[in-house]
Amino acid sequence: MKLNPECIRDILSVIEAIVDTANQTYTCSIDIFQKQDPVLQKYPANVVFYHFQQIWLSGYLYNGKIHSSGEISFMDLSPEGHELLNKLRTPKPFSAVKKFVGITGSAGIQQMAAIATESLIKHLPDLMNN
Repeated sequence: MKLNPECIRDILSVIEAIVDTANQTYTCSIDIFQKQDPVLQKYPANVVFYHFQQIWLSGYLYNGKIHSSGEISFMDLSPEGHELLNKLRTPKPFSAVKKFVGITGSAGIQQMAAIATESLIKHLPDLMNN
């Protein structure tokens, strides 16, 4: 399955919104997770699960886990997860990621993070002056 940068951004954003207590583990099925925010309901459950898995495998979750029962759990985004989400929220870096994926056909999360970082560095003076 090809990674969708919008789905990655949406999942990270929903996790950030869910977490409201430090040192608490959140555990649920992917179906329940999807129902936390309408933005995730535009994706099929298997797509959300796959992207959640890739986010977890890439180290963007703090104490994340995929249980053998199919449930997912997490305590929060890792510092790198927060950083990636902030880059993907910024229009120009996110646009650069989507353009790269459109040209190449796909990209890994680490590639997306690197592209977003380079774009952010390039456009930071403009962003700070607006």
